[in-house]
Amino acid sequence: MKNNLIAITLLGLLSALTFSTFSQTALADPPTVTTLAATGVTSTNATINGTVNPSGANTYAYLEYGLTTNYGNIGEFTTLPASTNISTLPGFMMSSIAAPAGALWTQTGAPTNLWQYFASSYDGTMLAAVADRASIWTSTNSGINWSQTSSPNTNRWLSIASSADGTQLFSADGAGGVWTSTNSGVTWAKTTAPNSGFWGISSSADGSILAAVAPYVGIFTSTNSGVTWNQTTAPIAVWETIAMSPDATQLTAGVYGGGIWTSSGAKSALTPATTYHYRLVGINSTGTGLGGDLTFTTSTAAPAVNTLAASSITASNATLNGNVNPNGAAATAYFQYGLTTNYGSLTASTNLAATNTAFSISNLITNLTTRTLYHYQLVASNSLGITLGNDATFIYQPAPFNLSNVSKLSGGVLQMSFTNLGGFAFTVLGSTNLALPLTNWTVIGPAVESPAGSGNYQFTDTQNTNQTTQYYRVRSP
Repeated sequence: MKNNLIAITLLGLLSALTFSTFSQTALADPPTVTTLAATGVTSTNATINGTVNPSGANTYAYLEYGLTTNYGNIGEFTTLPASTNISTLPGFMMSSIAAPAGALWTQTGAPTNLWQYFASSYDGTMLAAVADRASIWTSTNSGINWSQTSSPNTNRWLSIASSADGTQLFSADGAGGVWTSTNSGVTWAKTTAPNSGFWGISSSADGSILAAVAPYVGIFTSTNSGVTWNQTTAPIAVWETIAMSPDATQLTAGVYGGGIWTSSGAKSALTPATTYHYRLVGINSTGTGLGGDLTFTTSTAAPAVNTLAASSITASNATLNGNVNPNGAAATAYFQYGLTTNYGSLTASTNLAATNTAFSISNLITNLTTRTLYHYQLVASNSLGITLGNDATFIYQPAPFNLSNVSKLSGGVLQMSFTNLGGFAFTVLGSTNLALPLTNWTVIGPAVESPAGSGNYQFTDTQNTNQTTQYYRVRSP
């Protein structure tokens, strides 16, 4: 299955990029890159910019960005010809932050086949190869010359991956575990990945995010260069090979004798009043140039509001609930409620700090009427505007009666017990004629709840001693 195959993966590139035309002439310097200020910053978008001097060699460049200086997201790749001219990159519109892939998996329409794995550095100059039950070999000149590394030669090496610049290597051990090197293969260390037999491994362009497959066990990912690992929700299968996009938001994994599965990381939109980091990266055959870290902060926006279900509903009270995100500006929130969507009644206001965090809002309303439909809506405002939450409704209906006991006491006194919701007042009416309208029934007296709040009610009819037939009704109140 893996024994006679050596596969190489080009990490950190899109398939449309071709680096075989890059000059291999030694250069004096890596590219010179400059990160420029963001433009067009709104509450949910920004355009990030930069310039690159290729320093005389064919170069590709991209902007990376994120919430911290770990970045984690990569913009579009730009190829630049060999020159010493300073080129301004096309501005990249930031509108979302991607999470690493691996949470969900979907099988593609690829036919069943003996899928195999392939991997390498960004431009093909730094290569690494694994030999089953032997050691790991590396090349620094696109495969012209190879050197044996210090990796153990008794392991069953089945796959290897590289960061875009070739300094970080990650190898899958078919006999158990994952090994890493931070110096292009000079020294190696075993990670904390489980001692399952791993057949395939892949890396993001910066080497921070990894994915590895173990047949009959599952697919594992690491977001800290292999220091810790987590098993994904991928099904148990004979996983053999895996590939990762440069920004780690797309994974593709193959099953030996089976199909191909993909996983995409969910993207979340930029949020108002949030600071984001970005920088420019330029790479040519002599090294990597990193632009300075810059930040921008999205502007504030009107509050985000969500009306939630009411709680603690009784015959006369209810608690209204909702969430408000002030979106970076001090805000005020309150509920409006009533019998229609015109509402008409307001709760007290809640003042919210100028943050980008959602707050839970709750207000108790009283003096309600049983069996009445109420409408309510959460409202919030800040300096950027007012936001109306969705309309919601609630109604209080007493629970069905559950008659538990009817007995005739001495002297003909009738006693009955029933259960319902606790804390309510019930009145018992009587009549000797069941067909009489309810308005003609006689109020006999209240049912007594004991103990209070238990929902256990009892009624004793001391007036029934001379009645041969008596009908009863219970109402609230």
